[in-house]
Formats: sequence, structure tokens, C-alpha cells
Amino acid sequence: MVRRGDWILAGALLLAALFLLFSPFQTYGQTVVVSVNGTVIDQFPLQGEDRDFFYEEKGVSFTLRRENGKVAMVQMDCPDQSCVKTGYISLSGRSIICLPNGVTVSVTGETEVDFVLG
Repeated sequence: MVRRGDWILAGALLLAALFLLFSPFQTYGQTVVVSVNGTVIDQFPLQGEDRDFFYEEKGVSFTLRRENGKVAMVQMDCPDQSCVKTGYISLSGRSIICLPNGVTVSVTGETEVDFVLG
């Protein structure tokens, strides 16, 4: 038998799940930062014309693709290709990392807080 308290609990859990899914603390990033072995080699806006960025740096060659306000690693000289399998990222704080080659692609931007629970 379902009691009123069960419905309230289910509603609260649904609201919490929706809050986490559409969290006001996550924002879409504004800048892509590309680093090789800790050295920043490029920065470009996440928003802009869809295009590929080709890099040859410190013996590593790779290609990034900016598309529809997201970025992905589409080609990398590494054996396991886990960085390519990461897919597209767009949220501030997210990264694509190729450990064998020391390549990091990060999305940065300011996080705006809509409200504070207190």
C-alpha cells in the first residue's frame, strides 16, 4: 500500500535528480585550452565556426574538432585511442586527456551561481 509519505519521498527524489541533471553550478565553457606536457600550446573559443584544429607539437600530432559549441579529439597518435573515444565535451571543468602523449584539452569558463541554498 502506497502512503502519502511515499509519494512525498518519490517527489523529493525526482526533484533532486532533476536538480543534478540541470545543475545551476555547471555552465557551458567559453574557452578550450590545449596543453602538451603541461605547456599551453593553444587556446580558442568554444563557440565559433565548426572546424578542425591540427597540432604537431613535441613529437605528437593530433586533431581536435570544434562543432556546435563542443570539442572532441578526432585523431591522436596513441595505441589505445581512449582520448578519441571520450567524445565531445562542452561543460566548464571537463577535459579530454591522452596520458601516453601528455595531451590535455580542457574547457574553461566561469561558473555562475543562480542561487545559494542555506
